Amino acid sequence: MMRKLQLAEGDRCKFQTATLPRGTYAQLQPISEAWTKVPEKEACLELGLHKYQTLTVGDVIAVEGPHDRRLYRFRCLQTKPSTAISVLDTDLTTDVTEVGISCVLGEEYGDEEWVRQLAEADSPASPTSGGQTADDVALGAVVEGAVDEGSSKYYVLQLGPLGAGNAEGSIGVTISLKASKGDPDLYVTAQNNWYPSRDDCDWAAD
Repeated sequence: MMRKLQLAEGDRCKFQTATLPRGTYAQLQPISEAWTKVPEKEACLELGLHKYQTLTVGDVIAVEGPHDRRLYRFRCLQTKPSTAISVLDTDLTTDVTEVGISCVLGEEYGDEEWVRQLAEADSPASPTSGGQTADDVALGAVVEGAVDEGSSKYYVLQLGPLGAGNAEGSIGVTISLKASKGDPDLYVTAQNNWYPSRDDCDWAAD
């Protein structure tokens, strides 16, 4: 918010309340190719938008993928009936464009360089992965592969449809690793990080 308002720490500013019209339409643009791998995109986006009360042209919003708990960011390119709308208790039509970074109605609606930095950080081939991408794996699948010493192989476990699991919404998962030779390590994360490591993971089998 401070960046969008072009404020620095310690700056004084004046706020004024406003009544926004109920939104009827929003055009959103995913800023990372990672979004193309998300299953059930429409349901994922609908759930994510419930966290927001308003949308403004130039906003960057984030929705959480239910299959990997990763944040997927979108740039708001257009809203109707005005450039700032309320999304509470309204039947909002959303249009998702192709992945990219589009300019929106002039610089006052957003910092293009900042959005490019976000897109680079969200890229599936981020520097922390050594330029690798993560392969999707379905529940119950058996995956065979080989990895060189000192290298890594990454997978994203797809947990199935939204709402799957028990009454609490949780799913029990067992992951096993069987090596035909060598002594591989296994690192698993449930956080917004596709590339777990020895120093950045939730579970490990060394």
